[in-house]
Amino acid sequence: MNRIRERWLSGPARPTLEQLEDRFVPSIDYPNLPLVVAQFGSSGVWEWIGNTWAQITASKATVVAASSQYFHQYDQFASYSSIIVCEFPGWGVWSFHEATNSWTHLTWADASLLAVSPQYGSVAAEIPGQGVWEYNFNGTGQWTQLTAANASLLAMNSSGSQTVAAEFPGGGVWTFEGGWHQLTAADASSLSIAQDRTVLAEFPGQGVWYHNPNTGWANHHITSNDAAIVSLSENVDEAAAYFPQANGAISSPGLWVNPLNGQGWQYLFTAAECTLMGIAGRGSYTVAEFPTYGVWMFYNNHWIQLTGADASVLAVDTGIQI
Repeated sequence: MNRIRERWLSGPARPTLEQLEDRFVPSIDYPNLPLVVAQFGSSGVWEWIGNTWAQITASKATVVAASSQYFHQYDQFASYSSIIVCEFPGWGVWSFHEATNSWTHLTWADASLLAVSPQYGSVAAEIPGQGVWEYNFNGTGQWTQLTAANASLLAMNSSGSQTVAAEFPGGGVWTFEGGWHQLTAADASSLSIAQDRTVLAEFPGQGVWYHNPNTGWANHHITSNDAAIVSLSENVDEAAAYFPQANGAISSPGLWVNPLNGQGWQYLFTAAECTLMGIAGRGSYTVAEFPTYGVWMFYNNHWIQLTGADASVLAVDTGIQI
């Protein structure tokens, strides 16, 4: 990202980002729950890991991406088990490394979208007016411009083949894997990508579809009802969607999941309004923000409240902000 580096990286000194503090909110004892990262009002960025909340900075982030599957033998941060990437307006993009409990400044440029692929040590970012860029922790520590076109949606799989999925308004849905490939000219309003490059997307007026890398979109129209948010598990065993309205097989507004095995949609027992939602990459954990009710997780066939505080930004262990 040479032009951006020239413009921003020679700027003023780094902001002071607080180290991990001993400030916790009440937790519950459920084992092996995934990493969740959230911005709560003016209280900064917090992570849910090891079944408790901890503040990692009091600074306010507007974009967050997170994953806990990063292990690369050549990377200087190879020992950590999670990576969190945040956008702090006016201060650019930073990454938080769990093992060293430290922040790394990646660029002074402000990003509107972020995604992370921990297996390959990569961060994808949309820099308004300058397109989509990728940062590589593994050796180079440099930004590379993938396209000058500006994306409105951005996703990256957390394992498997390193693939970026993006929506370019007026240009449809594309994936990048060494080069760009157009999946459809139709514009999506929400999308997600799995480790095998399957892409799940909502197309306004056309409902929810998924693109299989081998068979394409054919026979993969899973509902004509429009979803506000969609998410796909990394191993492609579950799709989740929030439907604001009932229609057809979607008999009630709310959160639904589809195992993509022919069983169809299954209701998650709540019609509450949902503004943020995602599936954890390595398991069937659906995490959601319900305004005035806080952040909840659907686990073992029931809902668990992680906190009553409302999140303005939320990321789950998928490699992308939700």
